[in-house]
Amino acid sequence: MEAPITVPWGIRISNDDVAKLRAGFASKQMQQRWDIKTEETAGVLTVRILRSWTNKLCLVMKVVINSEVGDAEITDFTWESRSGGDTFTEDECKKMAVRLCRGWCDCDFGEFEA
Repeated sequence: MEAPITVPWGIRISNDDVAKLRAGFASKQMQQRWDIKTEETAGVLTVRILRSWTNKLCLVMKVVINSEVGDAEITDFTWESRSGGDTFTEDECKKMAVRLCRGWCDCDFGEFEA
């Protein structure tokens, strides 16, 4: 990322959504345009959303899993604030991340309206 910005997020997601995010998404056609890759260490799932044909990292969500309660929280959100001559807002990028996770991973993200 050339100009990343990281902010706290604080939205809760279900264990079902965590399982779907863990599975990720690998585009099979150029039209799909996005890959969703994950990595998990010590109860923290890092979700990376990349452009499929360039492998360029665009969005990152840090998900802290709370196995005692049975859910998780997206604690941090990072996005590429500039790409080419375009700039992107926090709100635009959060909505895009949720739409992509709903569309490609079949996540719910119940409390977030995109």
